[in-house]
Amino acid sequence: MEFDSRHSFFARGTNDVEYSTERPVWILGAEHYPAGIERVKSPHWAYEQEVRKIAHVQCNVRKLADGGQFVEVPPDAQPDPDSIHLFDLPAKVITGVIFGWQSDAELQRKIKAAVQMNGLEGVRIRRAIPSRTEFKMEIVKV
Repeated sequence: MEFDSRHSFFARGTNDVEYSTERPVWILGAEHYPAGIERVKSPHWAYEQEVRKIAHVQCNVRKLADGGQFVEVPPDAQPDPDSIHLFDLPAKVITGVIFGWQSDAELQRKIKAAVQMNGLEGVRIRRAIPSRTEFKMEIVKV
C-alpha cells in the first residue's frame, strides 16, 4: 500500500527503513528485542525507499475478526507475537495499492472491490513484476 505522508495521521512521525546486509537477531519470547529491529530490511529492498509508521500494541488495536478475543488491548497486556493486530487507518491516507507479482486474480478482484466500495476513487492500482534487466521489482499499471 502507498500512503499520503502529509496526512495528519502521520503527524507524530515515521521512521525511515534502514537497509543492512546483517540480519538483526531477536529470540522469540525474549523480554526485550534489539532497538530498531522493526526498521531493518535487506539492501535488496532499498529501491522501495520504505518509511514505516510504528504504533504500540496498546494503541486501541484489535485482533482480526476471526480471532476476535478482545476489542481493546489493556495497557498492561503482554504482546502476543503470534497475533496479528489492526488499527483504524483514515481512508484518505491511502493513495495506492500495489499487488505482489504472484498475487492471484481473485485477491486482486477482492481488493479492487474493497477500494471501490470504500469510495477510494483516486487510489492507484498497480502491480509489481520482476525486472528483466535488474534484480528488482518494477511497479506497473494494472
